[in-house]
Amino acid sequence: MMCPATQIFSFPSQISKQIHTDFLKKLRDEFVLIQNLALKNENSKDLEIEKIRIRSWQFMIEDGTPTLDVFLDKGYIDHQLNARLTFDECAFVHNAFLETGTFDIFSDKVEIRFGSPGSEPILEDLCDYQCFLNKAVKIETLNNIQDRSKFILILVEIFSKEDDTVIALKEGDQRLEIPLSQIKIAYGLPFHSLSSQTQKGKTKVKKLNSK
Repeated sequence: MMCPATQIFSFPSQISKQIHTDFLKKLRDEFVLIQNLALKNENSKDLEIEKIRIRSWQFMIEDGTPTLDVFLDKGYIDHQLNARLTFDECAFVHNAFLETGTFDIFSDKVEIRFGSPGSEPILEDLCDYQCFLNKAVKIETLNNIQDRSKFILILVEIFSKEDDTVIALKEGDQRLEIPLSQIKIAYGLPFHSLSSQTQKGKTKVKKLNSK
């Protein structure tokens, strides 16, 4: 059970990892119904609603206003995130959700927004982590590890251990292993200086400049 039926969320501090996980499942389950209805809706025939995925969600205070962002994408193509969403697609999903009562557990003062994950997408599912292998990630853990809870390191390996999925991070000679169950939030940093994608770009530029 996600939370008592009478509980209303007004502040990010009320959201535990379990509540976040449960509400993400609720969003995804509801979205399956929305996608099925969209197939019969003439207003959505030019939209790619069937390709859209609920990637994650985040509750924060922005400019003094409690704001809930729901991040959408269209999965991965050749290990590259497809986040090409039109305004009309986001608006359709936003309006469809507001008709369902899914967000009734949040205060009326909470602003609800739908959009693409941006340049530093949240890593939620295993496929998200897999597509950031050998790239920089920003991790915040639930508890301190080596007296720290925030890390920016290279994701070098994903493996199973004791009924949990573990990611291995590397910084120089240091290797850090963190179970996904211990991660509070994670972001992919494809354009960070540590990422292989950025390193390849720098190498290409150097080669061009040396000619």
